Amino acid sequence: MSGLFDFGASLVEAKGIRQSAESEARASEFNAQQAREKAGIQNTVTTADVQSAKRDAASRAGTARATAGAMGGVEGSIKDIIESNAVQDELDILTIKQRGAVAEKDLLTGARLDIMGADSARKAGKVGSAAAILRGTGSLLKTAEKAATGGFA
Repeated sequence: MSGLFDFGASLVEAKGIRQSAESEARASEFNAQQAREKAGIQNTVTTADVQSAKRDAASRAGTARATAGAMGGVEGSIKDIIESNAVQDELDILTIKQRGAVAEKDLLTGARLDIMGADSARKAGKVGSAAAILRGTGSLLKTAEKAATGGFA
């Protein structure tokens, strides 16, 4: 009788293992979806930051040209300063884009890892559940063999 109980317990254990694995997989998929959404938001924020930086750069350049014009023209060191500021503004914009791209890529990489974790959890659930059933089956067969050979008194 204990073999039959062991087999029944192994079926319950197998079901629990599968349910636990599925729950873990769904949590990982949820996390992946959240990461993908955050990556989309990061992209939008980066685009807005770049547009803002371009507006600020254009405003500073306009003010500098107007000031230089009021002082008699854009020549010599004033011209060099305006050009240097333009280069620095462009570098700032490129930095904003790069930081945004790195942050977005990190989020998407995290999402891919979460999906891999979900797949792994499901596979582990299948293997664990199969192992539990095999243990129960082994116990049932051992009990049946004892019964067949007169091992029970």
